[in-house]
Amino acid sequence: MTPCRPKRPVLVLAATLTALSLPARADPAPTDAPPTTLAPVDVPHPPRSAPSRLWLRHPNGQDMADNYPLNAAQGGINGRALLVCTVAINGRLTACAATSVSPPGQNFDLATVRLGRYFQFDVTPKGDPTLVGAQIAIPIGWVAPRFQ
Repeated sequence: MTPCRPKRPVLVLAATLTALSLPARADPAPTDAPPTTLAPVDVPHPPRSAPSRLWLRHPNGQDMADNYPLNAAQGGINGRALLVCTVAINGRLTACAATSVSPPGQNFDLATVRLGRYFQFDVTPKGDPTLVGAQIAIPIGWVAPRFQ
């Protein structure tokens, strides 16, 4: 009998991510990214949606697999959350929090916040410099890996 091995997980970050024309980069996750924490989100103005044409970097399939909550993966549990962050001057995300997490208690909130370090936006004049300091929202869908 062979041990159960996960297939490569099916990834869904959101409809906007699956429609991307940008190739996923193979760079490792940035190690100098500021730490992210879970915190209540006080949103004075609704966050902007994240325009995919401005993404320089976003999580790829391996990033999603590496951050999938273990118990949820083993239980075949799918999840979703809204990643709400502020865009820093270098285009990276800071002050990230997860909202609208479903199902609760499966650590999709923590996993979603960890994904914030993989995003970077083009905030140059050719991109959208008005994103700097803006609060943005990125819907994240988690699809459990299938085990054989």
